[in-house]
Amino acid sequence: MRISKIIRQRLSYGLMDLKKLTSNVKQIQDDVLKEILTLTTMMLSLISNEL
Repeated sequence: MRISKIIRQRLSYGLMDLKKLTSNVKQIQDDVLKEILTLTTMMLSLISNEL
């Protein structure tokens, strides 16, 4: 009985770690997308000013 409790606790901790990791990946993706869109907007602005 004690071993199954330990296994359940470790699985629970693993799921919490996975959830935290997934959340971090989503934030990184959002940050990268924001940077790409910002740079693209700046480049398009520069190009349109040259025309």
